[in-house]
Amino acid sequence: MTVYIVAYNVGVRWWKGPDHPINRFTWRRMEKEGLLSEEMLQKKKTVLDYYKSRFFGGWTDPFSSSDAY
Repeated sequence: MTVYIVAYNVGVRWWKGPDHPINRFTWRRMEKEGLLSEEMLQKKKTVLDYYKSRFFGGWTDPFSSSDAY
C-alpha cells in the first residue's frame, strides 16, 4: 500500500508539475495559503455547482419529468 501511495504521488507530481495539488490535503493547504491558480479555483466552483445541482436541484430524467411524453 505504501508503494502505491508513493508511486501515485510521484506520478502526479511528474505528470501535473510541482504547482498542482496532489491530494485534498495539499489542495486545502494551497487554497489556504492562496497558491491555487484562477483555473483551479474555477474548477472547484464548477464541481461544487454540479454537485449542488445534482443533489439539491430538481429531477431531470425522463421518468420523473412531466413532459416526457
